[in-house]
Amino acid sequence: MQLNGFNLVDRYNQPSVDSPVAIRTFFINNGSYFDPYDVSACTIFSKLENANPLSIVDPSTGLIKEDQALDTILMNFGISGTDDEEHDGVDDRVTSLSLEDYFPSYTPGDSASGIYRVGVGDYVAVLNGALDGDLSGRYDMHAVFGEGPQVQNHASAIQDYIDVWTVKMTEASEYQILITDFKLHNNTYINVAEPLILTTSNRLINKRVTLGSVVDLKISTDFTVQNKNIDPATLNLFKDYSLLL
Repeated sequence: MQLNGFNLVDRYNQPSVDSPVAIRTFFINNGSYFDPYDVSACTIFSKLENANPLSIVDPSTGLIKEDQALDTILMNFGISGTDDEEHDGVDDRVTSLSLEDYFPSYTPGDSASGIYRVGVGDYVAVLNGALDGDLSGRYDMHAVFGEGPQVQNHASAIQDYIDVWTVKMTEASEYQILITDFKLHNNTYINVAEPLILTTSNRLINKRVTLGSVVDLKISTDFTVQNKNIDPATLNLFKDYSLLL
């Protein structure tokens, strides 16, 4: 994907440890994308070391433990924009989506450790592996915004990770956490002696649309490599990731 003109590798596209990885999530309600009332944080943990959710989740609150050991937090992303007195600790976090200062444009750098809003219900945190430990973010889950401890990025090894999103769906609801996962890989460099010849086939996924309703059309695209001189071992690599040419 692209974010503000910069290429990122999607979490499902075999991202390597030194690439800028899009830790992206979508929020859907009744079949349509929507913006939660507040998107507070995206916190990265090791999946192997936290196979049991109780290692990070407080059963009484359903949130990340207040006394969670900092050395288990591999990276934390907060809102990307200007801090505000209303965004103050886990019990007081309020993101006003009408204020663009909360979600400015992404520009790569060691300070680009926030959550960015791509569109309605579409949010991404950029885990830039090229920066390694130079990338850092404030862990404000249980502290005043901007005053929590600094967490250096340690999600820089080949392994499985979980990303824990702390969100408040509506103004009247409670905060909750949503857990997804991703994996970082070794780089896979290839070269070919001829231009790639690709063909695509598209298929409309939506089968029926209710009269008068407004829905997004969903279209899947399959890529086929037509080159006959590329060996099978190289062709198999294309099965694991999509192409950005």
